[in-house]
Parts: sequence; C-alpha cells; structure tokens
Amino acid sequence: EFWADGYFARTVGDQVTAEVIKRYIQYHRQEEKSPQQLDLFGAVP
Repeated sequence: EFWADGYFARTVGDQVTAEVIKRYIQYHRQEEKSPQQLDLFGAVP
C-alpha cells in the first residue's frame, strides 16, 4: 500500500474493497478542505 499527494497504489488482491476505495476518497476530500500551507504574516500569495 502506498499513499502520497494525489496518488494511491496497492497490489491487486481481495484486500482492495469498496470500503478501501470509499475511505481513500473521504480522506482526500478532508485533505482538500484543510490548508496545505500557512501564510506568513497573513499575506495572500
């Protein structure tokens, strides 16, 4: 199993289920909502 920004890979087998895919999607949706980087002194890039 491998997790990285925007990428997921896993060996083929009976371990990959609909539940695994569902959790992966939910995890990335939560990550998109949280800030990736804090702004220094509140500056907007």
